[in-house]
Amino acid sequence: MRAMSSRGLAIETIAKFCAKTTRPWVVGFTIVKISFGVTRRLLVGLCAGTAAWVCASGTWASEPPSGSGALTATGSRAASDPSPREAELVRAVTSPSDEPAGGVRRHYMWSNERRHDVFFDDIKGVGGGYVGVGGDQNYTVAAAAGSQVLWLIDIDMEVVKLHKLYSALLTATENPQAFVALFERKGSAAVEAALSSLELRQRKSLLVLYTQYREDLLAHLRDEISQPHTWLGDAEKYAYLRSMAQKGLIVPRLGDLNGPRTMLQIADAAKAAKLPVHVVYLSNAESWFGYGDGFRRNFAALPFDEQTSVVRTIKSNLLPYVRGDVWHYTMQRGLHFVGKLAEHSYASIDQVMLDAVEAKTKGLSHVGFAPAPVPPSDPIAAQKWRQAERLRRQKLLQDGLVTRPAGNRECASEFDKERKQKAEQQLKELDRRLSSASK
Repeated sequence: MRAMSSRGLAIETIAKFCAKTTRPWVVGFTIVKISFGVTRRLLVGLCAGTAAWVCASGTWASEPPSGSGALTATGSRAASDPSPREAELVRAVTSPSDEPAGGVRRHYMWSNERRHDVFFDDIKGVGGGYVGVGGDQNYTVAAAAGSQVLWLIDIDMEVVKLHKLYSALLTATENPQAFVALFERKGSAAVEAALSSLELRQRKSLLVLYTQYREDLLAHLRDEISQPHTWLGDAEKYAYLRSMAQKGLIVPRLGDLNGPRTMLQIADAAKAAKLPVHVVYLSNAESWFGYGDGFRRNFAALPFDEQTSVVRTIKSNLLPYVRGDVWHYTMQRGLHFVGKLAEHSYASIDQVMLDAVEAKTKGLSHVGFAPAPVPPSDPIAAQKWRQAERLRRQKLLQDGLVTRPAGNRECASEFDKERKQKAEQQLKELDRRLSSASK
């Protein structure tokens, strides 16, 4: 290895520290301590530049707002108390309430979508608010976007509880390997310790969920950590999400995209925080309902701008799937989606995909990125064009442009019963421990 001068060593040390820290003002003081070989001009320049940047920026476009002492989504508290401004931000973004639980046939605690990285080029660093449905695939997409708040909604209380469990465990573990290790059999004591500050009823609820699903979640998380683009496979994404959890900016809620309250309250919270929603992740949820009045109202209320994208997955007989996956991935400009929802004929995901244009990446399409085709100016030619376009669109739908997955016919109640029987002994031991703790 080539020898390095004292000045070179000092500068390399500074660079490594800067790359790790999220508090740039610390860097100036660290330079004073470790870089005696750096010239005075370099020292003054770095300190002044750092101070000017901090004063001018306030927050980071691609990082969540600061607030390391905020209450987390599960009720635990980070190391230091937040400033009044930070506390007000957390109060605003956590204000949305739950709706009644919806009827579900199965708890989708994890996803079989594996290639969300095809979205990364289009959403990288957009920041802003994030609204998503489903499981931890949201973490991968939100980290890639640099989202500043995650509002995660689902009609299934089990999925909501899973996010609360993950949020608490993110706070307690410094790296992905430690997080995954918590789901091995030997990790149960550490999980109980991570949840110890929660109210007893909530702690028991999350521990029951952990006990029932631990083995299956372990298999899923091991798969996630093996993929370098995911929130567990990428250490930087994990650190980012851990910071979000520590600051209370992962906000799980029981809610419905079509519901009367939660989505509207998320819209109000985003506006109160002066935070445009830049990513909405819908998975394949739209395959199961049409765009009713409630859905249109809720999306019209969200604060979208030119950077907003609605990302989703679909099944199709016509559109290609991403390599290594069983889904077609598609994204739409948010303002385009809201504008089209104002049209009564824009009734479902089928109409969305009629406007899809395949991207260079196989298995990905864009909607609303390019101007819509227009008919010829000549009236007769325009009439023929419209007729041909109508027939083309009808044929696309008939041939299966969008198809509906058969789904899993296993009822959620039977699914839960089997898991509870399997975990019965562990649940009895857990109940005894919690009963003893409450006395």
